[in-house]
Amino acid sequence: FLPDNEWVASGGGDKKLIVRNRNPGDIKHTFEHDDEVRTCAFSPDDEWGASGGGWDNKVIVRNLKTGDIKHTFEHDGGVTTCAFSPDNEWVASGGGEKKLVVRRVRTGDIIHTVEHDDEVRTCAFSPDNEWVASGGGWYNKATGRNRMNGYIKAALEHDGGVTTCAFSTEHEWVATGGG
Repeated sequence: FLPDNEWVASGGGDKKLIVRNRNPGDIKHTFEHDDEVRTCAFSPDDEWGASGGGWDNKVIVRNLKTGDIKHTFEHDGGVTTCAFSPDNEWVASGGGEKKLVVRRVRTGDIIHTVEHDDEVRTCAFSPDNEWVASGGGWYNKATGRNRMNGYIKAALEHDGGVTTCAFSTEHEWVATGGG
């Protein structure tokens, strides 16, 4: 769902990200990808949408009002996760290239790159915008890092790959899970 709770997005093997009204199902936008859509995220102010494709190795950031493309970010592997920071300033994305990349939404400049031992499957920003958590693949750790300097606040061990992470609303806790 977009933050306004009026619109929902879905994507998949048809290589499309479809944004539609949640009540009658009217389609607002249909965005094309070169491969399956594996992830999508929306900025909290409803201005931007990001979506990532399987093996097209791209994250595309679009203006949700006009549908115009703001940025296309290339990755060296399939994209499996993306997230916007709560202040709408940052977008993080990662996947098969074993990196989480944090960029400025407005300029596309890379702020920080977090290396992983396997593909990145999940990422989330803390509510205060200071931290980004990520984890994935068969790599059994999730890390909470400062989004600007990469300082590790927490390294959380799992017995299998990490597939999800989230911060508590008061940003004191990070939860991670996996197989």
